[in-house]
Amino acid sequence: MEFDLEGFVDDPTIEKLDGCTVEHLKLIAGRYSVDGVLAAQGAVSPREPDEAGFNEQIRMKELELELRRLELKEKEMTCHFEVRKLEEETNRVVRLKELDLEIGVAVPSLSTVG
Repeated sequence: MEFDLEGFVDDPTIEKLDGCTVEHLKLIAGRYSVDGVLAAQGAVSPREPDEAGFNEQIRMKELELELRRLELKEKEMTCHFEVRKLEEETNRVVRLKELDLEIGVAVPSLSTVG
């Protein structure tokens, strides 16, 4: 299976990361930092990992992910609300039509009785 770099960058998940090979990881690193790819290939000496910066990046990605989840939940609730509104409006229109039919049938029969 071919690695989809853009798909990974647009929607990174732990599952996708777990499935990455070293070559995939080099591609991902290259997307964000040329120095990272060169260090992985041994062309330059790697920089010391900045654990605090890395943890901050992870936290930012987690927050972005949570924001996207909340946005999706908001869209889902908005759609549910719109569907409910349409259902209520449809029920109201149907009931009005039913009442019109009942009144339309009842009025002629009343006029023939009197």
